[in-house]
Amino acid sequence: MNSASGALVRKHFEAKRLYEIKMSRMQPRIFPSGRLPTLTEIYLNPLGTEVPTIPPWLQLDWYFTNFAELVRLGFQARKYEPGVQYQMAIFHWQLDQQHSFSSAHEEIRFNIVLAYIRLAMPTERAKMEEGLQRFLRVFVVAWLDMAMRVPAGQSWACKEFVGKYWKNSQKYDLIKFSKRPRQRISDLVRKLEAIVPPPQCSVDDFWEMARNKTPAELDAHGAAWAMQAIVHKEKMGKLEDKKRRDDDAVESLATGGFGTGFGNMGVGETIPHFLSEKLFNQPMVAALLTPVPEEINVLPREDPDREKSWMRQEDAESFLKGLLEGGQRVEELAESFNRKLFLGPGQRR
Repeated sequence: MNSASGALVRKHFEAKRLYEIKMSRMQPRIFPSGRLPTLTEIYLNPLGTEVPTIPPWLQLDWYFTNFAELVRLGFQARKYEPGVQYQMAIFHWQLDQQHSFSSAHEEIRFNIVLAYIRLAMPTERAKMEEGLQRFLRVFVVAWLDMAMRVPAGQSWACKEFVGKYWKNSQKYDLIKFSKRPRQRISDLVRKLEAIVPPPQCSVDDFWEMARNKTPAELDAHGAAWAMQAIVHKEKMGKLEDKKRRDDDAVESLATGGFGTGFGNMGVGETIPHFLSEKLFNQPMVAALLTPVPEEINVLPREDPDREKSWMRQEDAESFLKGLLEGGQRVEELAESFNRKLFLGPGQRR
């Protein structure tokens, strides 16, 4: 092996090491394929790693290049730390479970449910400042855009929410829930099933129906669809799992077995034959090779006294509990539902 090829092999193993470090924070669900891109795909098809819901300037090459700074931030969105771009990246890449647009994050779902209910009920809406109403409305739209996988170029809400309504707001932040209140809130949200019409379809089918609605329908009823998706998430998830099992069975019959589709993830010990200086100079690969210092001083959590949750967690729990126990308030919420177009077979069209 000559010195040039030896240098290429060393670069490959460094790329492999950094790939494993940097991708360890990634969630497969973010990518359209439902899995993480392999190192081989990063080498040979960097354009295939694009996530349409993430702005072009925050794609995987940006993440690779700025990984060390994200470590310094503790992968947490910070209202009072300079650099809105990092905060936007943390929201989009779902690195902070308390600050994202992801339906996979429980605390985010609770914020959406509480926002919808309080905005939907006239008596509650009257108690809210105009600025808070705007904060919550834009957050709900951003969450819906992400759930429907609206391309970043067509979604104004995600950028507006992080940069304008969250980062620059000294008054409002999302509600954070500690462990025990989070469980109690989860139990209360499940009880809303009785008054929220069930979609009776899988998650994918639900959001496909949403995408096929007109912009006017989305504007008028989108928040109600978010409520449906969250309250009935568990039931929809079971239908989704069944659908995937059925699809896998059909594919298995067509291909002759269940063993396909689980190939090399691209980080094995085999040295690729296509290594070259040109490959390592590609922007995506060069970004991956951006060093990560061995020691990074991670910032402490932001001062809890500066946190401005738009609703205290104890008030959120008390509100939902009172809502479910008080007949008049339930009727007010149910009446607001009657004016909405819900999704799913058999729902009002």
